[in-house]
Amino acid sequence: MTPFSWRKMWPVSRHIWILLAIMAVGVFLRTYNFHDWLQFRDDQSRDAIRVDQVISGESSWPLLGPFLSHSGATEAESFHVGPIYYYFQIVSAKVFGNYPDTLAYPDVFFSILSLPLFFLFMRMYFDRNLSLGLTGLYSISAYLISYSRFAWSSNPIPFFVLLFLYSLLKFIGEKEKRPWLWAILLGIAWGVGFQLHAITMILFSGVVFFVFFFSMRKDPVIWKEWAIVLSIFLLLNGSQIVNESMTDFGNTKAFFGFFSNTDASINPASGGILNKLGNDVSCHIEANFLYLSSYGSSFGLSNCTHDYAKILSGDFSDIHVRNPHSASDAALLLLGLVLSTAGYVLLARNVWKENTERKSYFLRLFALYCGLGFIVMYPLSDGSIADLRYFSFIFFVPYVLFGLLVKSIFESWNRVNAIVFVVILFILIAFFNLTVVGGKSAVLSAQNATCSGATTLGEIEPLVNFISAHSDRESVYVSKDRRLSSALNSVIYLADKRGVTVMRANDSYGNVPEDARTFFMGCAKTTDQKDVLNRWSGESLYIYQTVKQE
Repeated sequence: MTPFSWRKMWPVSRHIWILLAIMAVGVFLRTYNFHDWLQFRDDQSRDAIRVDQVISGESSWPLLGPFLSHSGATEAESFHVGPIYYYFQIVSAKVFGNYPDTLAYPDVFFSILSLPLFFLFMRMYFDRNLSLGLTGLYSISAYLISYSRFAWSSNPIPFFVLLFLYSLLKFIGEKEKRPWLWAILLGIAWGVGFQLHAITMILFSGVVFFVFFFSMRKDPVIWKEWAIVLSIFLLLNGSQIVNESMTDFGNTKAFFGFFSNTDASINPASGGILNKLGNDVSCHIEANFLYLSSYGSSFGLSNCTHDYAKILSGDFSDIHVRNPHSASDAALLLLGLVLSTAGYVLLARNVWKENTERKSYFLRLFALYCGLGFIVMYPLSDGSIADLRYFSFIFFVPYVLFGLLVKSIFESWNRVNAIVFVVILFILIAFFNLTVVGGKSAVLSAQNATCSGATTLGEIEPLVNFISAHSDRESVYVSKDRRLSSALNSVIYLADKRGVTVMRANDSYGNVPEDARTFFMGCAKTTDQKDVLNRWSGESLYIYQTVKQE
C-alpha cells in the first residue's frame, strides 16, 4: 500500500502557502472596518467633489490631476500632476457607486496587489525564505497600511514603483520569451507613475533614460520594444499633452517656475549646500527606518526630525533625542543609522562583487534608483518639506538594505547564531509595527480619531445624519470647535449628498439669518445647555442643534 502523502494531496509548495498566509494577514489589516475607519479629510472631499462633477455629467473627465503643494501661491498657479488618479476614482465610482469609501478602493486594491509583487521583486535577488520574511514585514508595516486605507493620489506609488522596477529587470535582464509583455507593463508603470507625483515623474523618467542607453549598447535591436514602452507612456499621458497644447504649456511653466521662484513660501529650495545635503541624508535614514518599523528616529511622528544632520554638524542643542521618552528612543536612533549605513555599504560591496547577471542587474538598478532619488530630493531638503510621506518612493529600500544585512550575517556568522540573531531582529521589527497598528486601532475603535485630527467616515456620518434629520430647510449653518477644522469640509460634502446645503457659521453667528437652522459640532459637551434643542453624541464627538442668541 502506498503511504499517505500530504504533498500529493496538496502539491502546492509550502512557500506558496506561507505567501498566501502573509497575503491574508496583509489583506485583513488593509480592509478591516474599511468604511468606518476610512480617513476623509479636506483633500479627500475636494477630490470627491471633482469626481461627482464627472459622474453627474456636470464636467468632462479632467485633463490634469491634483496640484503639488508648495509649487504655487494658489491652486491655479500651482503645478498639477496628471489625472490618472482621478480616472481610477471615476471608474471605481461608476462600478461600485459614488461614495467616499468606493473612491478609496483603487488605493487598497493596489496596496493588496503590491504584496505578491513585492515577493516577486525580492526574489530577483534573495532566496525564497528571506524574500518571504521581508514580504511578511512589508505586509504588517503600520505606516504603509495607514496609507492604503484612504484616498490620496500618492497612495498607489508603492505598487507602481515595484511594477516599474520589476518590469525593467525582466525587460533588460533576461532573455524572456515574451519581451513585448514586459515592454507593455513597463510603459504602463512609467505612464502611471509619471502622474502620481512630481517626484516619481522625475525619478522614473531619469531611470528610464539611463537604462535605455545601457540596453541599447547591450542589444541595439531592443529599440522596437522601447518604441512600445514610449507609445504606451504617451498614450497614458495624452490628456496632459492636450492640456499643454491648449494652455501654451501653462502647467510646464508652473513646474519650472517652482524651481526658479525665490519666494521661500513657494519654493523651499533655498539654503546652503551642506545644509541641504545633511538634511537629505538625514531624512533618507529616518524614512528608511520608519518605512521598515513604523517607529524609530521620527519618534512616532511623520515628519523628518533632521537629527542625524544636526548630530553630524555637531549641533546637539536642538535634537529630538535630547528629551527622549525613554532610553530606547536613543537606541532606536542609533539602530536606524546602523541599518542605513550598513545596508548602503553592503550594497556598494555587492554591486562590485556580484557575478550573477540577474542579481547584478538587480543591485545596479537598485543603486541607480537610490542615487537618483537622493538627487531628486536634494533641492527640497532645506527643512521646509519634512513630511516623510514625500519619501514614499523609497518605501522598499529599507527592506532591501535589511535583506542585504541578513544575507551578510548568514554568510559570515555561525548558522545557529545567525538564525537566533536574525529571528530576534524580525520579531523586534514586527513588534514595532504591530504596536503601532494596535495603538491606531484602539483610537479608531474608541471613535476618537476625528477629535485627534484624523477625520474618519464612520465618525462624521452620524453627525451628518443628525443634521439631515433635524433640517426642514434647504440650507443650514454649522459652526465648529477648532479641532474640527478639517472635518467641516467633509461634513459639507456628505450633507450635500443627502440634499442639505451646509453653510459655515462664523463664531458670532453674525452671518446667520434669523430663521436659520444652526448647529455646533465639537469635541466636548456644551456648557450652555439652554441653547441645546437636540444633541447627538458619539464617544468623543458631539453635535448640537442650537438656538441663535437674541
